[in-house]
Amino acid sequence: MNLEKIRTKTKDGLFLDGLIYKSKNNNKTVIINIHGTAGNFYIHNFIDEMSIEYTKNNIDFMAVNNRGHDFISEFQKVNNENTEIIGYAYEKFDDCIYDISAWVNFASRLKYRNIILQGHSLGAIKTTYYTYKTGDKKIKGLILASPPDIVGLFSRRETPVKLTNNLLLIKNKNSFQLISKRTFDELRKRGGHADIFNTYDENKNSVLKKINIPIFAFLGDVKEATIMNPVKALKILYNKSQKTNFSFKVIHGANHVYYKKEKIVAKEVAKWVKKNFN
Repeated sequence: MNLEKIRTKTKDGLFLDGLIYKSKNNNKTVIINIHGTAGNFYIHNFIDEMSIEYTKNNIDFMAVNNRGHDFISEFQKVNNENTEIIGYAYEKFDDCIYDISAWVNFASRLKYRNIILQGHSLGAIKTTYYTYKTGDKKIKGLILASPPDIVGLFSRRETPVKLTNNLLLIKNKNSFQLISKRTFDELRKRGGHADIFNTYDENKNSVLKKINIPIFAFLGDVKEATIMNPVKALKILYNKSQKTNFSFKVIHGANHVYYKKEKIVAKEVAKWVKKNFN
């Protein structure tokens, strides 16, 4: 494969960085990975395994940052020397439209015919929202990697600890989060824009019903970001979708970042892409 550092700019004036892994063949399919909570384009091992498996199957792969990368991050502005402090702690959910649009347009300029969005965790919420909100016809498929019921999860977490007037600490047994009160309130709001995978209410509508491109959703069954058994959670999402284009799978033995199961996940996704787009 060939590996290149890439950079794009958003409509609201931020630079974003990432990597593109190109297969040896000049193919027309690319997967764009949108990371989750405080993630980035390089931290997880599954990115490495996906880059190998995807390009082996003639699928190019973009692993990219959005403005929610890391807990607190400094961004260079496009039109001046100033910077802006954002990161997961301070991001506004709706700004994911700017970030994803910038990377989709980047891929489009490279003449890819099949642009597939792969969102991990919070990134799965962002990619689904983007596809629904924009109706972007350039998007041909969605991969929902560990799609979380974020409102349901927040309702079950411990009460945040107030660090400053605006910054909160959410501490659990195996993890922690730094998050501003505004972002916290936005992500935990029932009926809010991020309330997409609402498994806490089986009868509640989801924008999944309005998306008519192929979707592949998967969860692990160890320490996953679910409020119930992962099989049940995926079946609820299936019932909230158009069904005919929604596939799902449980990756047995995998946790939220697929530790020691990265190759299995990569193979499953590549198989789904080849079935639907080759």
